[in-house]
Amino acid sequence: MSDYSYSYPCTHIRLSSVVADELRKTCESMDGSDDYLIELRSHLSTDKPMPFKLIKTFWEEHKKGTALHKWISGCALILPEVVVPPRNDELEKRCQKLRAQQSHAEYNKMVKGIDKKVPTEAGERAIWREIRNQYIAVINMVLTIGGTFVFVYKAVEYSLPAPNPAAQTLLGIFACLVVATAELYFLLRDLS
Repeated sequence: MSDYSYSYPCTHIRLSSVVADELRKTCESMDGSDDYLIELRSHLSTDKPMPFKLIKTFWEEHKKGTALHKWISGCALILPEVVVPPRNDELEKRCQKLRAQQSHAEYNKMVKGIDKKVPTEAGERAIWREIRNQYIAVINMVLTIGGTFVFVYKAVEYSLPAPNPAAQTLLGIFACLVVATAELYFLLRDLS
């Protein structure tokens, strides 16, 4: 069972003077004992809004040739309003508590990645260890590339019948580029 109630349980219409006069004339000219005509006469005697079902029944019986929306165009439509009961104080307190918990959870989710503590000595050692490993990787890459250049330079010098510094340098640089590309690939893969 719902706790909600309505000011008017169904849709009502406040009649315009033209429609009200037309209804009065039709009701006076008819001597019918239909239920809807009796109810229509009782509503016409008061100034209260009339139920839409009553107007629609009258229209179906007597005004079928005209469109309903055009016939009642000057009338005011009164829709049922929902009357919401006041909230329970206990419910309101629980809702406020849940809202506070939800906002606290959202805040914790936003700041969970932020370290609130000052770095400890063990944390500083881990940072320095990581920096040292990165320096070692960079020095290893530079030495490997330099060693590749020296090796290819000397290998070309021993393989040619006459010394040719231009060819030795060009092939040494080409070999260095190949090794540097491979070293960068492995360095970036390990850092990711």
